[in-house]
Order: sequence, then structure tokens, then C-alpha cells
Amino acid sequence: VNLSVHLNGSDAQVSWSTARGSSSYSVLAVTEQGVTAACNSTASQCSFTGLQCSQIYNVTVQTRNSACNSTVTSAPHRLVTGESLVRLATTCWPAFLFLCVNVSDYLL
Repeated sequence: VNLSVHLNGSDAQVSWSTARGSSSYSVLAVTEQGVTAACNSTASQCSFTGLQCSQIYNVTVQTRNSACNSTVTSAPHRLVTGESLVRLATTCWPAFLFLCVNVSDYLL
């Protein structure tokens, strides 16, 4: 199973090539600290929202056949989420908005 990941800040879109005989897929994104995000799909893509900022995730796709048996697990794909930025949302009262951005998107 070949997979690709498109990252936008703390959100990731994972897509992969379908595997013959597979009826569903489980996608795991696991940090080095063991924080796990999971997504199950019958299509060839999954979305993750709100991943932790400034983290390295290893993303894998596991295929399952119609009997729910695991058949193939992809090689891990390394995903690095954007850095955490804190911005003052208003000057009227102390409120903060936490953003996760890909700093490389803003470098010249």
C-alpha cells in the first residue's frame, strides 16, 4: 500500500492506493510519545483534524478484508506538524487563539 499525506497546519489528508481484496482501511498516526489519532475508512482516504502542533507522527495504513482480518500494513510515513504560534485575538480582554502553521509556507 503506497500512501501520501497532505498537511495543512494541524490537519492532514491521507490517501493511499487500494489493495486487492481489501474492504476497509485503518489509518493510525502515532507520535514518538505515543499519542495516537485513528481513522477508519472504506474509501482510499482519511482526514485528521486537530493534530498536535510541533509533533512528529508516523502514519500507517492497515488493510482489512471482508472478514475484518488484517492483510497488509504500509510502511510508515513521517509527518511533522506545524509549529505552535500564540496570537492575541483581541485587545479588549485577554483572549488567545492557538494556531498550528507550517512555518516553511511563510519562508522566502
